[in-house]
Amino acid sequence: MTDPERTAVPILEWVLQSGSSPAITLTTWIAKEIEPSAVSAIDLMVDPKTPCATLLACKDAFKHLTLDGETVDDRTLGAVYYAASIAAAMANHRTRITRQSSHALEHAFRNIWIDESADLRLRDIAWRAFFTLRMGLEATAD
Repeated sequence: MTDPERTAVPILEWVLQSGSSPAITLTTWIAKEIEPSAVSAIDLMVDPKTPCATLLACKDAFKHLTLDGETVDDRTLGAVYYAASIAAAMANHRTRITRQSSHALEHAFRNIWIDESADLRLRDIAWRAFFTLRMGLEATAD
């Protein structure tokens, strides 16, 4: 059985050392829950070696944040990371991990890529996914 004090201390140290906004810390925490070696949610999603199963887990987790986030900012961030998870699967694996329409996906990807405040790596993955979708290069969801 794990000792809660021993487990909590490294987590709290990581949160205090992160120096990030609470929302970004939340996304990183979610990423670390999915893949303990993850440095951040963005790093996990844009890494071409991240398996589709992990991106699917990211998509599901960020969908819950979109629906159940405590604040509007949490829900908005959840929506961006939800779409970015889908974009990563399309851009890096040519795999569609959602049943959303192509029109809805194009809209979501376009919104990420035109957002100048978004991390450039997310903008790039959204751009590549948009064109993968447009060119019909992705596999369809089961």
